Amino acid sequence: RKMKDTQLDVRPVAQTFNIVLDCWAKSEMKGATERALKLMREMPSYGVAPDECSYNSVLHAMTKEKEQKWVDCAEEMFQEMRGKVSISEITYHVMMNIYGKSNDSDGARKAEQLLRSMEKEKLSPNNISYNICIDACARRGDHRKAESLLEEMISLSDPQCQPSIHSFASVVNALAKSGDIDAVTRAKEVVRKVEELEYVSPNSILYNSLIDCIVKSGQHNDNASEAEEILLRMEEMHRSGNSHVRPNSYAYSMVLTCCARSQAPGAAERAERILINMEDLYTEGLSDVV
Repeated sequence: RKMKDTQLDVRPVAQTFNIVLDCWAKSEMKGATERALKLMREMPSYGVAPDECSYNSVLHAMTKEKEQKWVDCAEEMFQEMRGKVSISEITYHVMMNIYGKSNDSDGARKAEQLLRSMEKEKLSPNNISYNICIDACARRGDHRKAESLLEEMISLSDPQCQPSIHSFASVVNALAKSGDIDAVTRAKEVVRKVEELEYVSPNSILYNSLIDCIVKSGQHNDNASEAEEILLRMEEMHRSGNSHVRPNSYAYSMVLTCCARSQAPGAAERAERILINMEDLYTEGLSDVV
């Protein structure tokens, strides 16, 4: 506002506003989204038209909001952009994230609709596009759609659409939330694919998600043994030099939770053995195990 009123030849341009809009988009302050939207709407009064970056910053701020009014507002802005600025993959991804992270029960389907419409708009979907949709499904426990999207990514010849480790971990996370009787079996199959593929490597997040799936299944008394088996595999891989598969306090806590819930013989002894191992690792300098 001072720039607008000054007599000096210091006039704001789109980039000037975009820097401030980006700050509001990243801010955790209450009311940041309203401030970003208000500032963008004021740009024409300075003789500056919002560009794609301006809109995307405001949309990015809306990804942190859960209320339906912000989804409605984002949809209006998205349609407004079509008549004013060029729209790239970035805009689609931000809009898909708004749907995916919202409380809208239909958010995953709406995100996928945007994914399918990208090619019609002569845009190129990539693994980010698919991962957003998989995440949206995982948040809603729709593991079947998440698995279907993952299989589609694997089958595509476009290297830009190859699934990342995040893709696989999100599907395992969706299975963990599903409560299906065969969730653990299917999650293990997802992990097996990761271990076989050459372009992706397992990490702690993937195995933690699998342990979480085993814990939440509660289908039989042997789940503590299964969870410990995954933990031991992580320890072995880490000892062999894989720094990406390092067991942390979450993994150990989840396995101990399995032991606490188990009615199988030897569960208490298993829990104590894991605890002693945690203490030994902590003594060796692995502080993140506790």
